[in-house]
Amino acid sequence: MPDPLVVTRPARAPAPMITVALIWIAGLLATFLIDAALWMIAILLAFTFPAMWDAAKNRVSRLRLDDETLSWSNGVSEAQIPLDRIEHVSLHTGLDFSQRARIKLKTGEKTRIPADCLPPRRQLDAALAARGIPHTRSLFMR
Repeated sequence: MPDPLVVTRPARAPAPMITVALIWIAGLLATFLIDAALWMIAILLAFTFPAMWDAAKNRVSRLRLDDETLSWSNGVSEAQIPLDRIEHVSLHTGLDFSQRARIKLKTGEKTRIPADCLPPRRQLDAALAARGIPHTRSLFMR
C-alpha cells in the first residue's frame, strides 16, 4: 500500500500579492509625488480589491489521494471521488506551462481538479500509477 498523497498549500501564490502591493505603492507615490488625480488612482486601486479580499480570506488548497478516494478542496469547491468510480485521468500541460487535470468517471461524467489543488506533475503521475489509475499526459487539452 503506497502512502497517501497529501498536498496542502495556500490558494494564493505570492507573485500576485507582490504585484498588488507594487500597484498600491505606485498609486500612493503617484498621488503624493506627482499629484495624480485621486479619482484616477482610486479606480486603479479598485481593481485590486478582489485579490486583496481573496488574500484576506487565506484560503487553503488541499488534494488527497489514498487507496480509496481522490478528494480536493480549495475554499470555493470540494469533491470526493471513490477510486473505483474513476475510468481515466487526463493530465494536460498548457503552452503557458499551467497544469490541468480532468477526471472521467465510469458514468461518463467529467470533472476537473482545480489547478490550485494540483501537486507537482511527477508526484501526481507516480501516485496515480501506484494505485493503478489509468492516466495520460498530453500537451493540449482535448
